[in-house]
Amino acid sequence: MLDLYNNSTVAKAFESQVVNSETTTAGEIISLAGYEGVVFALGASALTTAGGYWIIQEGDEADLSDAATAPAASVLGAAVIDSDDDDFSAYRMGYVGSKPYVRAAYVSDGDQAGQMWGVAFLLQPHAGATAAQTT
Repeated sequence: MLDLYNNSTVAKAFESQVVNSETTTAGEIISLAGYEGVVFALGASALTTAGGYWIIQEGDEADLSDAATAPAASVLGAAVIDSDDDDFSAYRMGYVGSKPYVRAAYVSDGDQAGQMWGVAFLLQPHAGATAAQTT
């Protein structure tokens, strides 16, 4: 069986917070330095209305001042919250692009309100055992 524990690191990707306006709320910046890939586990709970989706933003600058939505070819999966039935749901999205910095962001459509959260699993480190990434 593959040892994922010693071949991955978990980092906070999106601080648990209420999103209740028509806006894009950016998560934590994740450095991919030293890793082969990243998978985001993203969630929504306590929805009062629905209408929003998760995106992955990418860039070359450490502060993501050059952040842009990752193109579809660089993203695996989708996370669309389109009904109140999506309450307490979890989603996963992968990034296979070439930029060194990424983050998850939640785009709220209109009056959607709910608690959003996320973590990132950095996979296949280039050298040895992993340590928690601080963000």
